[in-house]
Amino acid sequence: MITIKLLPAIACMAPMACAFACLLLIAADIRRSTTRYGRELRLLLIIIYLTSIMGWLGLVFHFIHHAAFAWYYPFFLCTLMINRVTLYHFVYDLTSTDSKKQLSPLHYFVPGVITVVALVISFQTPLEQKLAAIYGTKGANIQGWFFYLYYIANIVFIVYNTVYPLLGLSRRRRFLRIADDYFSNPERSSLNWICVIMVLILVTVLMSLIELFVKNNLLSEVYLIFIRALPSFVVCVMLCYNLISENYISIEPEEETDTIPHNGEKQISRARFEKYMHRCKPYTNPNLRITNIAIDLNTNRTYISVFINHEYGMNFNRLVNSYRLRELERLRASAASAGHSNIELILQSGFNSYRSYLRAKSDDDASRTIEQF
Repeated sequence: MITIKLLPAIACMAPMACAFACLLLIAADIRRSTTRYGRELRLLLIIIYLTSIMGWLGLVFHFIHHAAFAWYYPFFLCTLMINRVTLYHFVYDLTSTDSKKQLSPLHYFVPGVITVVALVISFQTPLEQKLAAIYGTKGANIQGWFFYLYYIANIVFIVYNTVYPLLGLSRRRRFLRIADDYFSNPERSSLNWICVIMVLILVTVLMSLIELFVKNNLLSEVYLIFIRALPSFVVCVMLCYNLISENYISIEPEEETDTIPHNGEKQISRARFEKYMHRCKPYTNPNLRITNIAIDLNTNRTYISVFINHEYGMNFNRLVNSYRLRELERLRASAASAGHSNIELILQSGFNSYRSYLRAKSDDDASRTIEQF
């Protein structure tokens, strides 16, 4: 029979089960990935799920087996740090624009040093003192390094759950500025789900601060655990779903020879570019990349990006959408399109959804209004 004292532990097991299920799905999906980049992202996600499971397991020990948690505490502290570092590593690779730049090892070195120090202190501290520091045993000696080590966990939790989500949001923002010059599908390149995940993690910090002002009793503790587990559920599921469905776009590195061309073979003119766009209509591909056009024109993406910015005063994404809007107007005026719905014509013109069309139309109307003034 389940007693009320076991409810906090049961509440902690729920996100553990969710993380374990997502881990199995990602592990099974590794074989489907055909690129090293895709496999590395999946391996990072497996580490995220493993550390998440270990972290919630520590809380289970905290409620049902005090001695086990006292010995497990250094590893629990480690999972709090490594989980957030690995998640940032995942976002760092996902938003990478230069494969030569890798995440600094210092991000992992600091948690490693803290964990080693915690292990040394833990092994040198008697179990009674550890229990006194953690659970406040009456009449016990709560002096010593372990007492301070235990309260470091709150600081670590707040720092790592604040700094790394903010770094992740900064990486996404930087990626968006560059992505507009390479992709024509803003929905996949926007990585909005990364933004949601980072915000949810920041919410857990707010919940931890609220706990300081909530009366400490078993029932309120259970409620708070369930509330804190909810963002963990959402984060696990969103990471798993978006990676398996490949709801992201990577900027592939160019070869060293892919610089701005200075020979007649690779340089293009505005007339040649517009002739190619009207004849081949590459913009009707909803997942068009700037590299697709670069290959067709026998040049490189850097040159195409600079060319578009110089000749048209806009980025690649806006230029492609302007062609799609003109193509949509042509289709609507064509007698051959009389039997097609508006959505069908929008998709035929190259937009991957009605929302993408509305966004492009809004941006185009705004730019026209600015030009009038």
